[in-house]
Amino acid sequence: MRSRHATENSSEADADRASMRDQDGTLHFTGRLQCDTVPMLWAGLPRPRIQRIDLSEVTALDTAGLALLVEIVATEKRAGGIPQVLHASAGYAALCAAYRIRTDLDMDSHAQTV
Repeated sequence: MRSRHATENSSEADADRASMRDQDGTLHFTGRLQCDTVPMLWAGLPRPRIQRIDLSEVTALDTAGLALLVEIVATEKRAGGIPQVLHASAGYAALCAAYRIRTDLDMDSHAQTV
C-alpha cells in the first residue's frame, strides 16, 4: 500500500511539472505554466524558428506563463516570424483579455476585444 501511495504522489507531481519540447517547429508545453514552474523553462527556450506553440497539454496558466509565451512570440517576431498559438483554453483567452493582450500574443498590434 505504501508504494502505491508513493506512485500516486509521483504521478501527481509529474502532472504538475511544466515541460516543453521543440518538435518540427512546434513548441509543445505540458503541465502548469505558472510563477513557480516558469523560471526553469526560461533557460531552456529554443532558438528562434518556432512556427507553432501547442498549449493542448497545459493544465494551468497564470501571468508568469503568459509572459513566457509573449517573450517567445516577441523573439520569433524579431527573427522574422510569428508562431501560431494552438489549442489554447478559454482561460488563456480570458487572461489575454484581462491584460488587453491579443490571443496571438503580438504585442505590437492593438489589443483585440475578446
